[in-house]
Amino acid sequence: MNAGSPRVKLGTWELPSGGELDAYLAPGPDSNGLHHLTCEWSSFPPNRADKRYYIRYVAPAIGERANRQLGKAGRVLWIVT
Repeated sequence: MNAGSPRVKLGTWELPSGGELDAYLAPGPDSNGLHHLTCEWSSFPPNRADKRYYIRYVAPAIGERANRQLGKAGRVLWIVT
């Protein structure tokens, strides 16, 4: 995935509330190796059950899929802004 490449959809997850979350990965604006992860929630802010489900199941799955997409192995560093 190179700078300027379009974003890649990592997946869609159904949440306990019945809503959905879509996750996308896109390269950063320069070639420093950083990538942008975007999560699009069908309804925001998520309720308590959706937050717990996200932390326990969705976030680890997103990390694994992002690593696979980037051809990396190991842990993922998340910087939330």
